[in-house]
Amino acid sequence: MGSRAASSNRADCAVRRLEAGSLAPKETTPISIASRTDAAPVTDPVAVSGRVFWSIFLVLFALTALPVLMVDVPPLFDYPNHLARMYLLGHLPHLPALRAYYVLHWAALPNLAMDLLVPTLAQVMPLDWAAKVFILATFALIAGGAALTHRAVAGCWTIWPLSAFLFLYSRILLWGFLNYLFGIGLALVGFAVWITLAERPAWLRLVGGGLFALAAFFAHLMAALVLATVIVGYELDRLRRLPVRRWQAALSRLGTVGLVFVAPAALFLAGPRQGLTVIHFSRWVRKFDLTFSVFDDYHRVFDFCCFLVLVLGGLLLFTRKRLQVTPSLRLALLLLAILYVVAPTQIMTASAVDHRLPLVFALVLTAATVAPRLPVRHARRVAIFLCMLFVLRMGFIVQAWHAADQIYRRDLALLDRLPEGARVALAYPSSAIAIDPVPRTHLPLLAVIRRDAFVPTLFAFKAQQPVLLTPLGEMLAAEAEPNSLWRAWQAEDGGSLLRSLAHYDFLLTLDRRPFRVPPLSILEPVGAEPDFALFRVQH
Repeated sequence: MGSRAASSNRADCAVRRLEAGSLAPKETTPISIASRTDAAPVTDPVAVSGRVFWSIFLVLFALTALPVLMVDVPPLFDYPNHLARMYLLGHLPHLPALRAYYVLHWAALPNLAMDLLVPTLAQVMPLDWAAKVFILATFALIAGGAALTHRAVAGCWTIWPLSAFLFLYSRILLWGFLNYLFGIGLALVGFAVWITLAERPAWLRLVGGGLFALAAFFAHLMAALVLATVIVGYELDRLRRLPVRRWQAALSRLGTVGLVFVAPAALFLAGPRQGLTVIHFSRWVRKFDLTFSVFDDYHRVFDFCCFLVLVLGGLLLFTRKRLQVTPSLRLALLLLAILYVVAPTQIMTASAVDHRLPLVFALVLTAATVAPRLPVRHARRVAIFLCMLFVLRMGFIVQAWHAADQIYRRDLALLDRLPEGARVALAYPSSAIAIDPVPRTHLPLLAVIRRDAFVPTLFAFKAQQPVLLTPLGEMLAAEAEPNSLWRAWQAEDGGSLLRSLAHYDFLLTLDRRPFRVPPLSILEPVGAEPDFALFRVQH
């Protein structure tokens, strides 16, 4: 029964490719392909039944979820800051002490995925578990979106989109760009829906595309931009394939695409656009090494070797036409590549803009890959290699997250020594803004949750977050800039330090490596680790 379903699925795949013109007939028919009703065997080594595909998908997803479920605090750079904001969104009206420093300010912001979903989930489960569910939902959307996009263009389920699981623990995840990643998952699902509705009436495409465009916009602005880019690329390919006499109809389809993104564009133009003129570009050579970020986790040599093997092996298979990119997605990939080349490093309050795009390109390339001429034995070898690579990577990630969890527990025990409602200033060097196996630059923000403390480094940009600082909070944040405090502390400038900390109760210092503790009488040690120390300010 299972083999019959798989055979039928392979036949559907081959026929769909021929009907859609996604592959040239001479490339898809090295062996005669049976019709949809023919029971003859079909040679398509990577096609599987839907039941087999989703069974493998669930196994890979369970392995991917393991690191998230086994730790108290996922070691993602921005994660503690986001979690503190989720706490304020759900509890600030009932926290009179914190209302002096923070205020809720809801608006149609293009950065609200966590802010809308996690506080809602936290009404029926603990906050930390609500945030973990959000992370797992992000994984499911990204991997599932790549799979659905592949199914829409290839016409069948194959093993290739399962390669997306290799890219889930990317450098973008380690930075904690969770709203962006959730939005990319929505964009991939929306793209699959758009392709599926390609031959449906315009109003149906307008409704379906419009809903996903709005959802991607509210998740993250770049997600909406990515969705627009791939849809335009897909539609331009359709326009290229149509006879000249039907170009008017094709142009009307592009008009439908424009209407789909009218609402997101209007919301963006009407909303706050803090720092719109702030645009920075990094050195152009960084465009080459940033592509490695899709595979860069904790073991640089291992990760680079695996990345190199994937790239060279993929190029070899593509040059020999064992693998091919579905023609209907080639223009979409080209537009994504152009977007990556021209994208700045920072625009407005968003940082690492171009850093985020190689992951999108890898996911769409995964969804666009087909294997019309790959021999069965080669397909099995590739599948075994990818599975082994995935298991090895997950093993390293589990090990790294377990080690980080042990250090976090030690540091959180130090934060728990704070009294309720304390004002806590942070001091750290600029070099602390970097990815480490145990990122702790934002870990003190968990004092907002655990001790209802004021910490001035909460993300509170008017154009990005629905939690802002009150005038008092802004004044306190301006007085205690972390890098300035660090320099004064290390220089033993007690007078300058005391002036900056005039309205604070505690100073927490941290760095990526062990540091020297200057002997200053104005700071009474409360507890100290080699790279994480808490002091009471003696006024």
